[in-house]
Amino acid sequence: PWDKLQMEEEKWFAGKDEDIVNAPNQAARKKKIAALEQSNPTLFAEFIAAGQSIASDSCFVKNSGRFPLTAVGKLELSSLFAELCLSFSKEAWGLVLPTGIAVNDSNKAFFSKLIDENRLMSLYDFENREGLFDIHRMFKFCLLTAGKAQAEPRTVNGGFYLTRIDHLLDPNRIYTLRTDDFALLNPNTKTCPVFRTSRDARLTTKIYHRCKVLMNDVTSENPWKIRFCGTFNMATDSDLFRTYAQLKEVGAEYKAPNFVFNGEIYVPLYEGKMIWYYNHHFGTWPTLGERPNTISTPPLAELADPNSFIMPWYWVPLSEVKSRLMKTDKDGNIVWEWKYNWLFSFRKLTNATNERTFVLSTMPGTVGAGDSTTLLCTEHGTIPGALLLAMLSSLTLDYIVRQKVGGSNLSHFFLKQFPVLIPGQIPDKVKPYIIERVAELCYFNHDLDGWMCELWNDKAMTDDIRTALLARLSECNGLGLDSDSLAAPDFTKMQPYIYNEPRRAVAQAELDAIFAHLYGLTTEELHYILDPEDVCGKGCINETFRVLRDNEIRQYGEYRTKRLVLEAWNRFGFDN
Repeated sequence: PWDKLQMEEEKWFAGKDEDIVNAPNQAARKKKIAALEQSNPTLFAEFIAAGQSIASDSCFVKNSGRFPLTAVGKLELSSLFAELCLSFSKEAWGLVLPTGIAVNDSNKAFFSKLIDENRLMSLYDFENREGLFDIHRMFKFCLLTAGKAQAEPRTVNGGFYLTRIDHLLDPNRIYTLRTDDFALLNPNTKTCPVFRTSRDARLTTKIYHRCKVLMNDVTSENPWKIRFCGTFNMATDSDLFRTYAQLKEVGAEYKAPNFVFNGEIYVPLYEGKMIWYYNHHFGTWPTLGERPNTISTPPLAELADPNSFIMPWYWVPLSEVKSRLMKTDKDGNIVWEWKYNWLFSFRKLTNATNERTFVLSTMPGTVGAGDSTTLLCTEHGTIPGALLLAMLSSLTLDYIVRQKVGGSNLSHFFLKQFPVLIPGQIPDKVKPYIIERVAELCYFNHDLDGWMCELWNDKAMTDDIRTALLARLSECNGLGLDSDSLAAPDFTKMQPYIYNEPRRAVAQAELDAIFAHLYGLTTEELHYILDPEDVCGKGCINETFRVLRDNEIRQYGEYRTKRLVLEAWNRFGFDN
């Protein structure tokens, strides 16, 4: 029983009413369903009865007291069944379950009990690539075995991304942890870390011993003052959305990148596929026709134009954006408000086998964000924000993320448990190197003028860093600024850095090298993260950044990132 206990309207109406199935959004679908009461009362009655049946089952599950650990969020029958096994068994039990039982936030209370009471004996995760079950080949399931509670920590055998039964006998794929290691790696949820190899388990544990997690719900530590906020739900908020065609039809005036209609400003609604790391112009939508499944990246000439704009599919009222960037108390008084002219947003849909898994981007401060992204606010200031952006965009952090994310949904519950260096672990002498590179990578368009202005005027900014920013701008854009201009750095001389792909690749590689060093990697460990076959030989089962490597070999004839990162590592004198 691997279904969800919820009414899924699209699935229920499949084969019954395709017009409802193909509705463009949830708001439109609900109108069509309501119309059935007159047009097809028999089908409408069946739908209502099905919904009431599911509601009754859900009510029992949530209120009977039999499922205190798993009756959370969208109810999963597999999770409920696992809790029954935990309640009924005297010795040990084992189940075949979706892997979400061990990695999803909704199951954290259940899995945490297995860890806290030292019950977990083994967990082996399988991808269905080789058709072990007659289900989708991307589906992930696991073999979970638990025993009696005991006082002493228990050794847990684990493995992830297995595809055949004989993988259970491969010592490179199977690792061991103690149950008390789970609190180090996932202190908030005690959920299972996702390791491909035993070497990954050792290296990840080493990094966690050096770091804090981004937000520790147990100790309330929040070293970067992080807050999540402000997204639009693509289903329930769809009545606020307007397309290009809809706004043009009612006579709205397009003032790029916004529309103005009846005194209301409509601003772009960003979606996950529109951003990439250090690139808030990664994807642009067409203005005509049906909404496509994929969108294109603007050509380099357009990216190099600092006055260009990308197109969203939807625009939303600016007043709604502002209301989601503040919190009020019950009396309507503002208790928190985002006051910066920029935003950070990360992609929620991802996979540990993608080119990159965690994608974070700077965005203009007056845009909306759909729920395929999550807004990440850091209240330390713009310079600390730039340092955090660089750290969270580093290859080392992304390597760790690949050990954390077992599915395709990267929620903020995962992000909270990422290992981060606290601000004091980034030496003052290193910060200028980071800031000037982040500035060039982010500030290539005038729509981030607000971010650049606040970076320049941040209380932590120094004239030495301002001079470095102008010198880098002069070099990038061919301005030929003289020594007198650099000696008295003036913001009026700032302008967006021309989007230059080769320069950007070097700057990103230099940041990757810096943070690999700050995270405490050795040269061999950096080689392993970049290209495991370098260290382990051909046939290495750790894929790490294989998609990145293969894409770059096709595009450039070499694994460019690997070469540039290692060159920067040696140039900075990190070789050891």
